[in-house]
Amino acid sequence: MVLQRIVQALTGSTRSAVVTVISTLLITVLFQPLRHRIQNAIDRRFYRRKYNAQQVLESFAAQLRNETDLKTLPHDKRRV
Repeated sequence: MVLQRIVQALTGSTRSAVVTVISTLLITVLFQPLRHRIQNAIDRRFYRRKYNAQQVLESFAAQLRNETDLKTLPHDKRRV
């Protein structure tokens, strides 16, 4: 609304499609972190098995990136 008022004062136009698009994009960008936090909380609460499996796979992938001795890798995989 503030952006619309500024554009209205500068151009005299009451409605602008550009202002609507810019404000929509701005709102989307600002609320993305909040949406991700809420989604993560829901995933942890209601999809615990899937969430735990994803954490295990991410942990294994991180270990795989850091592993230099390929002979020890199959043993680590069985523990996961």
